[in-house]
Amino acid sequence: MSPEAAWAGAERRAAARLARRVEELRGTNAYLSRTLAGVELLHTFQERLDIAATREELVGQLLKRAHQVRHSHIAAVLLVDEETYEFEVKGVSPRGSLGYVRAEVECQVEADVFGAMVSQRKPMVVATRSSQGPNVNVRSLILVPLIAGFQLLGALLVGVDMEQADVQQDTLRLLSIACKQFALTLRNQTLYNNLWKEKVNLEVARDDLATKVTELETTRDQLETSLRELKLKTAELEHFKAELEHKVAERTKELVAANKELDRLSSIDGLTGIFNRRHLDEALARENERIHRYDVQTAVLVCDLNGLKKINDEAGHLMGDMAIKEAAQLLKRTARRTDTVARFGGDEYVVLAPHTADAKGFVERIHRGLDDWNRQHGKQNFELSLSIGWAVADKETDLFAAMQQADDRMYKDKEAYYEARGGKPRDSAQHLQPPAS
Repeated sequence: MSPEAAWAGAERRAAARLARRVEELRGTNAYLSRTLAGVELLHTFQERLDIAATREELVGQLLKRAHQVRHSHIAAVLLVDEETYEFEVKGVSPRGSLGYVRAEVECQVEADVFGAMVSQRKPMVVATRSSQGPNVNVRSLILVPLIAGFQLLGALLVGVDMEQADVQQDTLRLLSIACKQFALTLRNQTLYNNLWKEKVNLEVARDDLATKVTELETTRDQLETSLRELKLKTAELEHFKAELEHKVAERTKELVAANKELDRLSSIDGLTGIFNRRHLDEALARENERIHRYDVQTAVLVCDLNGLKKINDEAGHLMGDMAIKEAAQLLKRTARRTDTVARFGGDEYVVLAPHTADAKGFVERIHRGLDDWNRQHGKQNFELSLSIGWAVADKETDLFAAMQQADDRMYKDKEAYYEARGGKPRDSAQHLQPPAS
């Protein structure tokens, strides 16, 4: 081959590589543009939710957000009735599609689609089932659960003119975030309204009690004038006393219920959404007692996020918080419903798995979940990784001793992780300490 031909071939290959690189950069720029647009939509949506004064206004804002989905023709908000626990249509757009939406919901419920959505707690794309069609073309339905904490409030239904496979994951993710925003705002608004009504009722009761006290004082003065009036007013006083005791008993009962709700809220970690250290300490004490009483085995896993300082230094503390939250949610998704997943503090987590003698399978599922997360979120500025240690507590091995064993094994796993990458782990003397008795 002549030098001229070789040079021409090299130029063509370089031009091809340059063209591929340009296409990759264009794809990255398009992805970042879509992501930024999605964030701006979510920010605007949250601002509109914040100024909504009623439930109807909140529902209207969610319907408008749903219609921003490409090829969407129908949107409906379904809320769970607190008495019947059934889905009820609380808002639909356009209004003329109400009959179709009700028929479609009935068909999907019969097919247990809503049951699958509730159990999976994530968006679903399903085919339409109702024979009663609207005036617009709807080929697929997007169902997104409305979840606040651990409470299912309802679901968002979006009818789109596209096949199920054509619905993009970015669309589902943005809709899921918007639904979480809506659910949290709705729950907070409901709590605020309930507390406001309670405040008004208490103020009315206080005024009633003040009136009763005034009447009792007047009666006391009158009782001094006559023995006959004394007997009459004494009976009246007993009647007022009974009413007062009844009201106090009712208010006490309501106060106990409110305190229980506050205790439940205080057991959740604000950043990650999993149980906090306080709840973990109580669970450890209960589980340790159960192990020794019934002679059962319980596995305890101690997990620690790898490279948090590096994430904070290179990507920022917001990304560090995101890593802490994503790791916690991954552990929660991997665990069973009977397991306890809690944030021990900082970037450390503890998992209690009752009736488990071997946690190897659990650890393998966690690592698979981390691999899947890193593949799906390859555009992020960090790698999600956990160091894990586990041990089993039984009648012979105290749960807190097993927890210490798991902590030691976790630090060995962390040392191996950093040695493989030529780095050093943080001070391994910072071991977990059992809760104070």
